[in-house]
Amino acid sequence: MNNLTSSNEEIDMIKDVIKDFGENEINPITSDIELNSEIPSSILEKVSELGLYGMLGSSEFDGAETNFSTFIHAMLELAKYSPALSALLMFQNVFSVQLLTKYGSNEQKEGMLNNLNTGKKLGTALIGDDGSTLNIRNLNTEAMDEGDSLSISGNKKFAFNGEIADYFIVLCNIGKELGFVVIEKGNQGVSIGKPINTVGLRGNKSVPVSFYSCNVPKTNLIGLPENTHKIINSIQESSWLGISAISTGVMESALSQAVKYSNERKQFSKPISSFEAIQSKLANISTDIETSLAMLEKVSRLKDKGEDILRQSAMTKISTTEMAQRNTKQALLVHGGYGYIKDYPIEKTVRDAETLKSICDSNDDLRLIVSKPFIN
Repeated sequence: MNNLTSSNEEIDMIKDVIKDFGENEINPITSDIELNSEIPSSILEKVSELGLYGMLGSSEFDGAETNFSTFIHAMLELAKYSPALSALLMFQNVFSVQLLTKYGSNEQKEGMLNNLNTGKKLGTALIGDDGSTLNIRNLNTEAMDEGDSLSISGNKKFAFNGEIADYFIVLCNIGKELGFVVIEKGNQGVSIGKPINTVGLRGNKSVPVSFYSCNVPKTNLIGLPENTHKIINSIQESSWLGISAISTGVMESALSQAVKYSNERKQFSKPISSFEAIQSKLANISTDIETSLAMLEKVSRLKDKGEDILRQSAMTKISTTEMAQRNTKQALLVHGGYGYIKDYPIEKTVRDAETLKSICDSNDDLRLIVSKPFIN
């Protein structure tokens, strides 16, 4: 069923490891994660042992140095068991590990990457003040030049992984330029708000973060000002594909639940899977999964080749998240009235799909990117 399956031994091995991890260690505590909205430290420690924190990091700094297609496989597989944990690792890799690996100075890499790649430290990027990566024209976060240092003040309303992050990579106005600055959590001017109580992806701690006269050395600047938009585009295309992979994993989970239930549930002395109405729903979900996998396969491989995929990644995020939203609801309908009972995990799967559609930039905003070539 999985078009992303390949003969690549590394991919097959990673998928097998994650499957074992998911079935034996995540599934037994899924309800606890949902209830407490927290991923236990024991799970996070196991993630470190598996090397998932630094999949996109350089082996020189203890990273796994996988290509992007392999990373997408891993996030998709993990999302079948915990979309929240998959999102945590996606943001860790894209918003800090990949960013610093590609654009950080030697000093920044030596000071941070070993800890980020092994999960001893976590990081996240804060781009738009409203949590988006596209709305940077109205940026109010300012970095004031104070000689050898910068003083940063501003508010970021939605920081993915913000409660557990040790490093914040913050987009600021620096005079007339835009630039990314690393601010450590322990900086005296950092204020972290209460976790945002989301409908789905419970366990992934997003918070508002404020900066009040945070003084950092200028060596904390990442890249040159002229590279800032290139960095933002790299984050955008990677995070949109990451959300697409998680959405596809959520769809696969929904299909598995619907198939299992429809074969167990009986009406008129036979499984409801024998009814054409149920078969039609299962067929539609399966068809959309194949479409999602094909899109992910194509665009991820283009990224590995170094091609510009911003528009294609926007298309993929739009398509996969909306298919996940539609198909998880179809899987819920297969469950009938039982789908609305919390004892059945399908209602959680529906909520996760709803949340994925809304984060990392709205689909309406992404459609403006997709439509650009059609406008004179």
